[in-house]
Amino acid sequence: MVAESANTERRRHQRHPYTCLRRVAAYDGFSFPKEDEFCEIRCRDLSAAGISFLIQDRPPSGLLAVDLGGPPGSSCLVAARVVHCQGLAGDECGWRLVGCAFVKRLR
Repeated sequence: MVAESANTERRRHQRHPYTCLRRVAAYDGFSFPKEDEFCEIRCRDLSAAGISFLIQDRPPSGLLAVDLGGPPGSSCLVAARVVHCQGLAGDECGWRLVGCAFVKRLR
């Protein structure tokens, strides 16, 4: 058996830089969040399986509705499960790096 190095990439899907502002809201698994329940996030990267982003404080829940944007009037809304959430070293403003796995497309 060959040992994996600490730097071995274990993800199945390639990540791509995705540096833009988007929105997330807590999602109960049934009904779409209301417009005023969304908060703004700073996206970092995106893959076919998930997204990572920066948010102040903690995500609103473990299951999120993520608005990925799109043409006017037809944004892509997906459900995503929070996989990890960690504070940024040396950041005293409360920013956290959040990684999510996509669950399903909502619209």
